[in-house]
Amino acid sequence: MREAIVRLHDWDLASLELDAVVDVLRAAGLQDVAELDSEGVHQVRVAEPIPAAELERLDAIEWWEAVDESQSGATYLWKARASPCDEACPLDEHSTAYEISAVRERGFDLTLVGSHDEIGRSIERMLGAGVNVDLERLSELRGPTSTMDRLTDRQREVLRTAHSLGYYDVPRRTSTEDLAEELNLEPSTVSEHLQRAERNLVDDVLVPGE
Repeated sequence: MREAIVRLHDWDLASLELDAVVDVLRAAGLQDVAELDSEGVHQVRVAEPIPAAELERLDAIEWWEAVDESQSGATYLWKARASPCDEACPLDEHSTAYEISAVRERGFDLTLVGSHDEIGRSIERMLGAGVNVDLERLSELRGPTSTMDRLTDRQREVLRTAHSLGYYDVPRRTSTEDLAEELNLEPSTVSEHLQRAERNLVDDVLVPGE
């Protein structure tokens, strides 16, 4: 299994109907994007809340919901509409997992995960559709070497803080509100990170190797 990072440029985004979305994410300070399912639902984390009017004017978004908004950042769920990108970059056709990994000053980085041949076919399809991409990196994807490797850095931070403050003691010695204050996060964000971390850890124990 390999991981490739390809860069798409601003001059290609308009033809893919992604330019307005990337502009909004860039202005808000994109921190993380995660695709939650194959139907186009994404979870987006940004440094600054996005005005509702800005989200409403994005034709590329079918619906959106603010999960968490505060001075420390904001998390949104939204569903992307089908766009020319779906025709030009049918990555699922080649069993290639993908996500936007970074928004740059003049474009964004797309991370592709799959076999060498699958990634190659995906890139060839994009180039053949007239979408110019630069291959920034191609490397072997190393699987987790320990249970904690299944967690993101933020999940590990929240989990370790919860453990050290007695969240998992019986009886429990702290609450998600206390953890949120300690971590300077919203309680809903802390709860979300704990749930995802716990799910990953349980999966590692009950369904090893996946």
